[in-house]
Amino acid sequence: MNEATAAATIAIATANVANGAPMQSSAVLCLSDARSCLSRGDFGSANSRALASLSYSVGCLHPAWREAKALLG
Repeated sequence: MNEATAAATIAIATANVANGAPMQSSAVLCLSDARSCLSRGDFGSANSRALASLSYSVGCLHPAWREAKALLG
């Protein structure tokens, strides 16, 4: 995992976090965690937390989740 991939995954999660989903508060918390991980260089955890944010905000069947997952290989 690298910084660019983590930043891209976080950008996708950011674009989808404020959609009024029932679990939006969990999505916001995961996104905050992802940003913290990115800032300390823990790119693997940043990716995982951004993907978790997307799971809460849009679900794993949504194109945005699949786009982020594809970045991770």
